[in-house]
Amino acid sequence: MNGFIVRAAEGDSVLSLCRKFSVSAERLIRENLLTSELTAGALVYIPQKSRYVHIAEAGESYQSIAAKYKKSEEELKKLSGAEYIFYSFPVVIED
Repeated sequence: MNGFIVRAAEGDSVLSLCRKFSVSAERLIRENLLTSELTAGALVYIPQKSRYVHIAEAGESYQSIAAKYKKSEEELKKLSGAEYIFYSFPVVIED
């Protein structure tokens, strides 16, 4: 378990918790098996961001990798610390 648990307060929503803890709504919903909005007092698992590396293959670009992982090119550039990539370059992906 790479995260922590919080108790939803009155007025908390999936989106407010996502903003507060910098986690995507998709991941929060998936990790908690949510099918409806939160209720006050509900225990919610907040997953920590995980990072992994994609090794660029011949012909790949930030644009093609960003599309594959549904991320922005700017985010990939920032995380990878490089403006351009080349064959076998490690591109950092953050969940």
